[in-house]
Amino acid sequence: MATDADTILLDYSNHYNKKENRCFILVQQHLKSTGGVGSWANNMNVWDVYENSKIADFSEGHLVGFNNATDNSLYTCEIYGSKCKSADEFENLIRPSMSN
Repeated sequence: MATDADTILLDYSNHYNKKENRCFILVQQHLKSTGGVGSWANNMNVWDVYENSKIADFSEGHLVGFNNATDNSLYTCEIYGSKCKSADEFENLIRPSMSN
């Protein structure tokens, strides 16, 4: 996977889910963010490869300010059209698709 100067991490994992007869891919990207040295954003998306459709979307920002104080903001957390509230919840909700 190609990266640019703002990409800190770009990774993926894929899984064929026998129960759902689907292939899923989880793409995770950490990007440098404006707003302070050390600030970054985390984006995770899960795609149904056969349908070429996004089934889950997660985005959060981590603003690092004066004295390394951090401000974390959740922008998007949605799985199959239902809202979620955290990275942990997102990961727990996508686990069945990525593990069966």
